[in-house]
Amino acid sequence: MRLSVNLETNALGVVSNDHYDVPSSDIEKGVYVDSLFPDSYDDYVKSIHVKYTDNGEAVQITSSYGSCRYPSDEEGVWSSGTIGLSYAWCKVYIRLIPE
Repeated sequence: MRLSVNLETNALGVVSNDHYDVPSSDIEKGVYVDSLFPDSYDDYVKSIHVKYTDNGEAVQITSSYGSCRYPSDEEGVWSSGTIGLSYAWCKVYIRLIPE
């Protein structure tokens, strides 16, 4: 399993998309996806933690935006929903990709 993380940002109509790949070894240790983002997001994006559970049989995503558990052999997509204000916001998408 690996993660494909997308950070979509819209600031006053200017849209940007940043992409981050997270290898399986980082999921085993547990990874805070929000720590991948630029420091300017620190005050806005709360922690999003991803880690294997059940001896690698599942992947747990834990955050204040919602938590989910996915079987580690199935593809899944998690979304934070909109974070921020009406004029500047972001969304985090985590795609789980079996290997």
